[in-house]
Formats: sequence, structure tokens, C-alpha cells
Amino acid sequence: MVRATRRWLPVPDGELHLTDETPLPAAVLAALLARMQDDRAGEGLQSVEAYQALYPGYEDGVAKKVAQVEDVD
Repeated sequence: MVRATRRWLPVPDGELHLTDETPLPAAVLAALLARMQDDRAGEGLQSVEAYQALYPGYEDGVAKKVAQVEDVD
């Protein structure tokens, strides 16, 4: 399994930028962050459970990433 060695975090301009290590595979991380960025641009972020449902098997990593993004907002 390929794992990302960095995390994407939102910065004030609304873009997501790579920072450090994450437990999610790169493809899952990229898809999750793209979805979250689209949601933010629309009606707002979904619940952590909604994102977890999109990526079965990665619930813990998704929960951590959503919490990180929400902390920055």
C-alpha cells in the first residue's frame, strides 16, 4: 500500500496545501480533500460520518483528516 507522507491542510486563501504525514493512501487522501474542497465551495463541509461512508476501510484516517480541516476553519 502506498501511503502519503504529507497532509493537505487548508490555508486562509481556501486552497489545500501539502504539509506532513497522514495515515491515508495518497489516492484516498487526494479524493477526500478534493471532495471537501468542493463541499466547502458549495454548501459547506459534511459530517465526518458522511465522509467516512465514502471511504470504507479508512474511517479512522478520514476522521482525523476531517478534524484537522475543521480545526483550521
